Amino acid sequence: MGWLVPLLILCIAASAAQPWSKGMDGAENAIPSSEVENVDERSGGFESFKENSTDVRKDIEERVKEFRKLKRSETKEKWEKAKEEYSEVSKNMREWAKEKAGEMKEKAFEIRKQYYLTWVVMVEKWIEKLQAEINELSLASDVKEEIAERLAETFEKLEEFKSEINESDSPEDLRGVVAEIREVWKDLRYELRASVHSYAVEKFRHLYERLEQVRDRLEAQSVDTSELDVMLSDINDTIGDLEKAVGTPEFEGKVKEAKDLFAEAFEKVKEIVREREEILGAKVLGYESGIAYAKVKGSFTLSGNFSHVLIKGEGNVILPKENIVTKVERDGELHIVARGQLTASGDGEFRIIAIGKGTLDLSGEGYYRVKLSPKEPMGNETEFSGNESLQFGVIE
Repeated sequence: MGWLVPLLILCIAASAAQPWSKGMDGAENAIPSSEVENVDERSGGFESFKENSTDVRKDIEERVKEFRKLKRSETKEKWEKAKEEYSEVSKNMREWAKEKAGEMKEKAFEIRKQYYLTWVVMVEKWIEKLQAEINELSLASDVKEEIAERLAETFEKLEEFKSEINESDSPEDLRGVVAEIREVWKDLRYELRASVHSYAVEKFRHLYERLEQVRDRLEAQSVDTSELDVMLSDINDTIGDLEKAVGTPEFEGKVKEAKDLFAEAFEKVKEIVREREEILGAKVLGYESGIAYAKVKGSFTLSGNFSHVLIKGEGNVILPKENIVTKVERDGELHIVARGQLTASGDGEFRIIAIGKGTLDLSGEGYYRVKLSPKEPMGNETEFSGNESLQFGVIE
């Protein structure tokens, strides 16, 4: 504790030496008077500065307002000018677009006219090609004439259409002509399709007849044709379906079905012939003699020497018993197989095939085919109405 007393004395002495130790009066005496005056002057200058700065700020604000006002005015002028220029450009663009649109419409109209003219020419070319193909077909003369007449009328109508297309002045006129063309084309396509389909049916009927003739020749030689008979029945039904589908999209499918059935039937014929020839050691469907084949609704007389004869149908037949090989009735139809020197006659509806040499007299209506001799080809089908006398084979 001895050190505390000297420390207190030292602190008291230091405090007495400071200006504030004399009180406020002492403090004032401690600051020089010149310094006090300077402080007062500075206080007055600050107030003056405040006033000056306020004026400057107001001046700046006024200038800013004027500047903004000026800028708004300039901007408005520029905007108005730009607006006028835009309006002028827009107007010019509309006028240009209107002018060009008219030109483009006219050009499009002419292109459309050329398109339909070309289409009509293509239809004419198609009809010319079809006409050439029809001329090559084995159609009945009346059918050919009917188709040719229809095509000629169509050609005349197409020429009228070309004139109407060229003379049309507006899209409305052109649309009217085109609508009429489409209607005519629709009818024409149906008619031509129906004609072609009818021709196809006729060809299938003809092929069916040939297949029946082959079957009859086999049957005349006492060959079992029961399987072939079933196939022929199916083919006949399919041809009936074809006739119902003439002129429709379903026709093509029926054609394929008929072709497949014919292919199977002819394969069956080949199979039967091969088996028969292996047994006999000779040709079954050879042309070793004359042949007469006929379908008649009326009456017939057959006379000569024959290796094979087949008479089938409905009616009355007179034939020597000693020449009959088989005589049966199937589904209400008479089937007679005979051979040798004979004379046969009948009244009704019959199919007759005779292989050998002799004569066949026909009365009524139907068709026939004749092979005059082994060296000559089988003749084409010939229709008849009335009386016909056929001679075939080598006549001694």
